[in-house]
Amino acid sequence: MNKKITAVTLTALMVLTMFTAMVPTASAAEEVSAPYEFMGAVTSIPGWLNLTSEKNPGLLFYDIDEGDGSETLEMYIDSNLDISYANFEYTTSIYMTEDGDPNVAWLGQGFFVVDNGSDWWISEKLVDEDDDDEHLLRVGESMSLPEGFTLTVQEIDVDGEEAWFTISQDGEQLDDEVVTTDSAQGDPYFVYEDDLNDDGDDDDVVMNFTVETVFAGMNTNLVKIKNMDLISRNALNIENNDKDLYDGFETKVDPDKITIKLEDTDDEISLSSDGVKEIFEDRISVRVNDDDDFAAAVKTVIIGGPGPTATATATATPTGNVTAEPTGNATVDGTAAPTADVDTTETPTPEPTDDEVPGFEAVFAIAGLLAVAYLVLRQRE
Repeated sequence: MNKKITAVTLTALMVLTMFTAMVPTASAAEEVSAPYEFMGAVTSIPGWLNLTSEKNPGLLFYDIDEGDGSETLEMYIDSNLDISYANFEYTTSIYMTEDGDPNVAWLGQGFFVVDNGSDWWISEKLVDEDDDDEHLLRVGESMSLPEGFTLTVQEIDVDGEEAWFTISQDGEQLDDEVVTTDSAQGDPYFVYEDDLNDDGDDDDVVMNFTVETVFAGMNTNLVKIKNMDLISRNALNIENNDKDLYDGFETKVDPDKITIKLEDTDDEISLSSDGVKEIFEDRISVRVNDDDDFAAAVKTVIIGGPGPTATATATATPTGNVTAEPTGNATVDGTAAPTADVDTTETPTPEPTDDEVPGFEAVFAIAGLLAVAYLVLRQRE
C-alpha cells in the first residue's frame, strides 16, 4: 500500500512540475524603471560650483578619445541658497573634429553645427563612428538606428560591385541610393541630405557611411559598411537674445560661442533645503543637503523599462537608374527605375484575455496521467 501511495505521489509531483514550468511567472512580466542621480561636483555653502567638460564629464560633454568638449557652467550659491544673475553663466564653444566638421557640446551632449551665422542651428549626433566600426547587413535586412531611423539593403549586384540602400524614419522612406565600391564608377559613400536650417536647400548631411564590400554567398547576400555618422533631423535653432528656449534664461550667440544667463539682472535661482532644483529642464540640477552646508550639481537618469521595438522599412522606390531582377541583383543600365515593394506587415502578438488561463489545458493532462498511474498500480495488485 505504501509503495502505491509513493508512486502516485511521485507521479503527481512530476506532472505538477511540468505544469508549473508552463505557467509564466509574474517577475518576467515587465521591467521596472528607476531614477538614478549622478553627482558631478560638490561645494560647501556659500561657495562656487565650477564645472568644465574635462573635469566634469558626467554632466557636461567630453569625448575622451578625441579630447573634445568645451562646456563650462559657473554658479555661486550664497548663504540664503540663492544664485544671482551676476553669479550664473553657461558657455559652450565650437570645436573642429579630425574631419574638419564643426561640432559643439550642448548641455551634456554632442551636437553637429549645421549653421552658425546670426543665429545657430545645431543637431544632436545620434551615431558617431570611425573606421574601426563596421556592420554586416543582409539583403532585405533593416538596421535599426536612433530616432526611428532604419537602413535597409534592398538589392546588390556583385559583378558591378553595387548595393542599393534605402533610409527610412518611422516607416516613411526618406531617400534611396545605389553605391558602388568600384573606384572606376564612383565613390563608395552613401550620403543622405536634408534641409535642417530652413534655408530652402537640401544640403545638410544627415547620414553618411562608407560601403566597403558587396558579397554574394550560397545562402546569404551581404554588404559591409563602416564609419557611419547620423544626426537628428530635428535641428535646434538658437537665436541671439532668445528668452523662450529655456524658461527664465536668455541665450547670447557669437560666431563661435553660445552663452546662457538668467533672463534679467534682478533674477535669481532659489534653492531649497534637502531639495533638488532643475536648472535646464532635466539636463542639469542642483541638490542641497538637509543641513544647508553642501550643494552638488547632479543629473537624474531613468534606467530600465521596456525598450523600443525595431520595425521594417516601407515601400522603397529608387530614384537612381536601377533594374531589379528576379535573381535579387541590382544593375545600373540607364533603364527606368522600378518600384520594389518590401512587405512590412507585422503580425501582432495576441494578448491573453481575462477569460484565458495560461496552462489550463494542462489540468486535463494531469488528470489523465493520474488516472493511468492509478489503473497501473491497481492491476499490479
